[in-house]
Amino acid sequence: MSNWLHNLRLKKKFFLLLMAATLSLSFAEIINRQNAYNEYNRQAYEKNAQMVNLYMNYLDTVFQRMEQVTYGFIADQFLQDELIELREWGINSSYFDSEDVLAMIRTYVNKEPYFSTFLLRTEYKDFVFGKVTADDEKLKKYMKTAEGKNGKLQMISEEGQL
Repeated sequence: MSNWLHNLRLKKKFFLLLMAATLSLSFAEIINRQNAYNEYNRQAYEKNAQMVNLYMNYLDTVFQRMEQVTYGFIADQFLQDELIELREWGINSSYFDSEDVLAMIRTYVNKEPYFSTFLLRTEYKDFVFGKVTADDEKLKKYMKTAEGKNGKLQMISEEGQL
């Protein structure tokens, strides 16, 4: 090999040296870029994972607060007694106090600012709070979507609402 190198002209030796330097620098650059891309991808993944985790924690908190409101409805004995009275005797019962029930439901609904509209449907009366009224077309659409869900939260997909 050394005879071969000694027999080359100076111009070819210089070109060979330049080629070897270029290849080694290119190889080093490729390795450095790959390391930089891997580090960037790792940092981007960690940042995205943190953001997803923050949003999931926020959603979990919102659903817990909404769940607490519904548990408050269930645990409120006065409200339950009034709703049982409404179910058994109807809206014209002398024992049913519509204003007290409205006030109780309103206090629970106002505890959670996430509710833009809240609907409690009974056989005799719909209690509606928020941005829609009982005769609104939007409410009819919401009711159609929620029917048959047995009281579960229902996503209204075209609006991204529950």
